[in-house]
Amino acid sequence: MNIEFIEALEEMAKEKGIAREDLYEAIRKGLAVAYQEEYHTETPVEVEINPNSGDILINGKRIELAKFGRIATKKAEEAIRHEITCKRREIVYELFIHRVGEIISGSIHRFEGKDVWVNLGEAEALLPDVERIPGERYHAGQRLRAYLVSVEQTQGDPRILLSRAHPEFVHQLLRMEIPELEEGILVVRQIAREPGRRSKVAVESLDPNVDPIGTCVGAGGARVRVVTRELYGEK
Repeated sequence: MNIEFIEALEEMAKEKGIAREDLYEAIRKGLAVAYQEEYHTETPVEVEINPNSGDILINGKRIELAKFGRIATKKAEEAIRHEITCKRREIVYELFIHRVGEIISGSIHRFEGKDVWVNLGEAEALLPDVERIPGERYHAGQRLRAYLVSVEQTQGDPRILLSRAHPEFVHQLLRMEIPELEEGILVVRQIAREPGRRSKVAVESLDPNVDPIGTCVGAGGARVRVVTRELYGEK
């Protein structure tokens, strides 16, 4: 039974993106809880696991999980799942905290009133009604780009907040379309925005040979047109 138990947990951890060493740490903690429950002790225990054979040693003695009682087995499963869930939340937090200030893509998953939940693949993010561009309409499954405002740790899953109304959304869209901004030749000094209506962007050129307005607009207005389209026609 030991090897089947371990293989099942390995499969679950793989689906959740949990590293093998983190999984085995979770299993060790869970089995320690089960052992203490089974033998009515609070004494710390040492758990060793051979992932190849499935052998489990607790305080140097080989243990068969099948011999644990129902309550002890359930506590082990709960403890292991809890550890895996906590580790998964840490992974999600670390994955997105470093992307705050960037534009991120996802698909619309569900609605809560006028608030929108966006599937980012590894996690869900919230696009509140106040952070939507007025007049925009969404549907489930629609691909969406938004500005990643913040990532906060909570007692549950990390809270990931998105915005399409934030002035920085305009800034980052411009950086994506205008290489001169990314290269530092042009610098955005100020953005005044009325989401859904208009945005005014003050841009300075650090190269006297580069016209900031013409460069941002692009040939035939191509560059600014891409940004305007993403902003639901905002001028």
